[in-house]
Amino acid sequence: MKKVLTILLLSISFIGYSQQNNGAIKTNTGLLLYFNLGPNSHTLNLQGEIDISKFPFIKQDSNWIQFVTNNKTEFEENSKSILENYMIWEFDYLQKQFDQKLMLKNEPIELNSLTANFWYYKNPVISGDKIPNPVKSTYFLDFTRKDLIFRFSYASISGDNLEAKIILKSIAESMKFYGNGIDLEKLQKNIVNGGNY
Repeated sequence: MKKVLTILLLSISFIGYSQQNNGAIKTNTGLLLYFNLGPNSHTLNLQGEIDISKFPFIKQDSNWIQFVTNNKTEFEENSKSILENYMIWEFDYLQKQFDQKLMLKNEPIELNSLTANFWYYKNPVISGDKIPNPVKSTYFLDFTRKDLIFRFSYASISGDNLEAKIILKSIAESMKFYGNGIDLEKLQKNIVNGGNY
């Protein structure tokens, strides 16, 4: 009976997505997002209570994370690395938005045999701000694979660097890549059998 119920839930969650390149499939532990992009195809296995109604913002339990991809050729223009160019491009934009200088810190970290750029800035304190739990720091984890740059970002009310690194690294490590595209029928069957890819 449990297996029948699981198949029914998967079928319901799969309706509307089977003809699309991107979508979501309910799993036993959360939600699996899929992006069928030929050689850049990938899935993101999200565990816990997941809300993707504001995608690319994802709520995982109590944490809001943003997930975006960009074409890396747009950031190959000078002698700096693609990840450094991507970070500086975003950071310059943020400084213009806040209309002030921000402090930037970054470090390379290992991520499933890839080098990723973990970076962050402290959010400026806005005088007269009545927000009960203001964001103290905003964190980013960027990495490249094939033609794309992947970015996860997290706005932290604690400003705890280690906590942010664990959150972002954990979600990034839940990605799987498919060089020849995703067979959605096979993916759905594997999820029914307890797999996540």
